[in-house]
Amino acid sequence: MISALLVITAATVITTVAADPAAKPPLTATANRNDTQIRVLTDEKQTVLDIVCPKGIDRATIKRTGDKWPEPLLVRLHLKGLESFRASAGKEKINWAFSSSDATRRSTPINVADGGTVDLPLFDLAEGPHNKGKLLIVDSPYKIPLAEGGYFEVWLPVKLLKDNPAELKLSWVDFYR
Repeated sequence: MISALLVITAATVITTVAADPAAKPPLTATANRNDTQIRVLTDEKQTVLDIVCPKGIDRATIKRTGDKWPEPLLVRLHLKGLESFRASAGKEKINWAFSSSDATRRSTPINVADGGTVDLPLFDLAEGPHNKGKLLIVDSPYKIPLAEGGYFEVWLPVKLLKDNPAELKLSWVDFYR
């Protein structure tokens, strides 16, 4: 059951509360482009940033409305490709990418505060996907461009938000031009 739904574009904000009229979305989101839509979907198991970006390139600022970031936090990107996805919060940064020529090739470095880089095992779920982070292709074969209705799902690692920053910055590129 979804407890709150928030649809945001750079130009408009529409809030719909479903089951609990007193519930407020745990996040707010602002996209750079007017045609990018970001929905915040929340249920008892997870919070999802559902992003539809017709141009394929954009960035967004996500702010928490409560004392803590919800866990797990997923980002769904409705794009045909994902040659670059970046998330930064304070000093923590992650970068993910799928090759446009070979969807089985993906890179997942995490830049840590001391300037080093830690490789993030995408599919090691021993500690749960939200602890390690995960990047999946959903509702499409592992082939770029994705099939109609397919999307990328990024499970943001807990490490990214461990210092509880006030905001999270996201940017993405479907295909480099």
